[in-house]
Amino acid sequence: MASKLGITREGQAHNAANDCRELAKVIHALYLDGCTSFPAQRYDAKMGLNEKGESQHMPRVDVARAALLLHGAHPDKVSKWSNKIGIDRNDKLLIKSSLRAFHVFPKTASLAEMAAYKHFVGPRLRFCLCLQASLVCGEYGWQSKEYLAFEEIAQKIIEMKDVQPLVDGGWIMKQTGLEKGVKLGRLKEWLWKLQIERSATTLQEMEKILLDIDWENSDMETWPRFGKVSI
Repeated sequence: MASKLGITREGQAHNAANDCRELAKVIHALYLDGCTSFPAQRYDAKMGLNEKGESQHMPRVDVARAALLLHGAHPDKVSKWSNKIGIDRNDKLLIKSSLRAFHVFPKTASLAEMAAYKHFVGPRLRFCLCLQASLVCGEYGWQSKEYLAFEEIAQKIIEMKDVQPLVDGGWIMKQTGLEKGVKLGRLKEWLWKLQIERSATTLQEMEKILLDIDWENSDMETWPRFGKVSI
């Protein structure tokens, strides 16, 4: 980010005093460029506080820092780091889910992808958008075309209504005779994607969708999916 803002780094890297000076230069450059608030703040502004005075659904800053630092790391490295640091189970799960959220953030304003992302992150939506904003801004720069594209999609995700799956595993098992397993989960994902794309609102419509697709004879590896979540 410093280089994109035309800031020359000085002194030893990872030195507390030097890092503070570099951060001050970045803030000043952003201010001169017309930025009056940090991108991440926009998504935390309306969260409110809980009884402990903590921001709702916004975990400790060290959890956010860990997720950003581990972005793009191999899953084995993430697990090794988590075990070495000795963080508790809840924070470990939160970091991993944040890393998954990086991978499934919609590349376009597709209703299906945005609905899937919003459903996946749940109550941590604004926290995940904070992390995504920091990541995109740091990589491409504030007011870059990549960041502006992110802002547009993020705003649409916030404004869109939650879309819950109309059918669950039990309904699908009853209709198809499938047993619990990977195929059942993949079919449920496919049906939910089609539900969003076709704006289905009733079980009767879902029954028709199920009849329209060749789930019995086709390879489930070819079935449409939401963004892959593999970390």
